[in-house]
Amino acid sequence: MRTPRPRDITHRYQTAARAWLTAAGLAWALPPAARDGAWLPLHLALAGAATVAISGAMQNFAVSLAAAPSPPAAVVWSQLALVNLGAALIAIGWPAGIPALMAAGGTAFVAAILLLGGIVVMAERRSLHRRHRLPIRMYQAAAACVIAGGTIGALLGSGAVRPGRTYDDLVGAHMALNVLGFVGLTICGTLVTLLPTMLRVRIPAWPGRASAALLGWE
Repeated sequence: MRTPRPRDITHRYQTAARAWLTAAGLAWALPPAARDGAWLPLHLALAGAATVAISGAMQNFAVSLAAAPSPPAAVVWSQLALVNLGAALIAIGWPAGIPALMAAGGTAFVAAILLLGGIVVMAERRSLHRRHRLPIRMYQAAAACVIAGGTIGALLGSGAVRPGRTYDDLVGAHMALNVLGFVGLTICGTLVTLLPTMLRVRIPAWPGRASAALLGWE
């Protein structure tokens, strides 16, 4: 299997992300009970559209910033398949009340992010230079956040944790790790490099480091 070109990767991931976003919009037409209030549309938009889009962009940015070889095709397409499968199984399992589907979906989702994190780590290890360590490290931290957040979500959805104070605390941690951790660190890590490049300006190194430290502390 030939190594996929970045353009091919972007096209596949963005097509899947657009499909998830469309499904999220259509889900609002379902009865509130069928979509569990706002849960299903939010899941389709975040675990589906946002995660798939970030997965494709993150691996391309990491490889480009590190000037590293592209990841093997089998790893790329396995990651794409697993992240879509995981999001789909969770979207079915939670409204239907099937813990086994939630557990399977959560496992597939976390496995997809582990592959994504592996791509970013290998890009750093095979890098031809060290000029963009900050965004790559932020991508690694973002992947770690969603691995933890996805694992918590799988435990909650599978019924391993019973409703109560601990359950409520883990719901908050699940949301914070996935949204502030994964999405926030990814956006911040990309902007500190991409925005100055687009504006053709140089910025001191400390604002990027400070942003990463403050976001991680939050």
